[in-house]
Amino acid sequence: MEKCYFCKGRLEEKLVEFDGRWGQKRVIINDVPAEACVQCGEQYFTPEVSKKLEELAKQETVPEESFIEIPVRKYKVA
Repeated sequence: MEKCYFCKGRLEEKLVEFDGRWGQKRVIINDVPAEACVQCGEQYFTPEVSKKLEELAKQETVPEESFIEIPVRKYKVA
């Protein structure tokens, strides 16, 4: 792919941070190879990378992983 599907910006190969969900679990995976739009930031992954992301997200624990605490708040209309 040469241009972003959404904004038509230029794509650049880089390592990105993937933030996703698998069921009720949220996972952040660093250093993921992707093509990223320099204009809007949209990320595109190859089928092989997507498969590996799914495998990593399904794993219960990984020896080198770290954890962060994220507050979860409810949006309320005033």
